Amino acid sequence: MTKRQLWPAIGYEEQTWVPSANVAWGVDAGPAASSRFYRAALAPAIAGRTPTLSPEVLRAAEEAERELARFDAESGQHIESFAPVLLRSEAASSSQIENLTASARAICSAELGAKRSRNAEEIAANTRAVRAAINLARDLTVDSIREVYRVLMGDQLRHTPGTWRSEPV
Repeated sequence: MTKRQLWPAIGYEEQTWVPSANVAWGVDAGPAASSRFYRAALAPAIAGRTPTLSPEVLRAAEEAERELARFDAESGQHIESFAPVLLRSEAASSSQIENLTASARAICSAELGAKRSRNAEEIAANTRAVRAAINLARDLTVDSIREVYRVLMGDQLRHTPGTWRSEPV
């Protein structure tokens, strides 16, 4: 039996966030925006590590995998038509974290190229990014992560789509 290796804990450090001059969103938008202190996460280096799972966790994962395969075989074709609705629902829900809301009609219009609502355009981009992430999920690489980011932020002037961010998020 191998000795279980403890997974390294995440650390934190104090940082100062200073909004860029072109920030035009949020409750502190405009010239009144000031710097803020926050605790930034310091992720431990884990690239060379392999997690060790207990036999109980492995059994539970195998059982879940069997149940998902059974569900797909029995019901997958019946619910497949809901996939586009669920995808848009997820994109719209996760966009609410950023205070982005739009009607279903506005989001669909944005997906078709109508330029009416900036929020709807950003939610439509989120939908495209989720779809790209699903399509690239089996090949998780630096390039696939950049591609998802490029799809998500392609129309954003305050970001450089397809490159790593250099400022805190």
